[in-house]
Amino acid sequence: MPCRKGNIATASQLIEFGEIVASRRLAETLDIEIGNPIYRVIILRFANRVPVILERDFFPCSRCPNLEEWDLEKSSIYDLLTTVYRLKLGRISQTVEAVAATDTVARQLRVAEGFPLIMLSRTVFNAEASIPEIFSQDFLRSDYARIRTDFFL
Repeated sequence: MPCRKGNIATASQLIEFGEIVASRRLAETLDIEIGNPIYRVIILRFANRVPVILERDFFPCSRCPNLEEWDLEKSSIYDLLTTVYRLKLGRISQTVEAVAATDTVARQLRVAEGFPLIMLSRTVFNAEASIPEIFSQDFLRSDYARIRTDFFL
């Protein structure tokens, strides 16, 4: 599917999908008990066949039963959460930082270890209950990244 600007061909590859137990850090971030089952979804996003974004998403299994029935390479996680699971997403807390590619991330993005990346860490909260629904950590290749932010006053 082409990108809106620049006629860029995009594609996605599901690297990993499965249930894991929530570590202390993820349990605190998602406001759940340590050891609760959470989904870990890792997707590689391509632009003109170049891997440019590595997405890591974590969210409680209890809120999204039977997620394995969906094609996560063709479906947006956020679309599934809002349309299929009827979660009302609201506030987003996000940090942006420069990081160096670790060995694993470098291999997945096909860059050298230590390559400069932009890491977006994001927690999305339920609009009604104000509880965290999903934690994401995206690694963007710095040579392809452009971040646009709109603010309203």
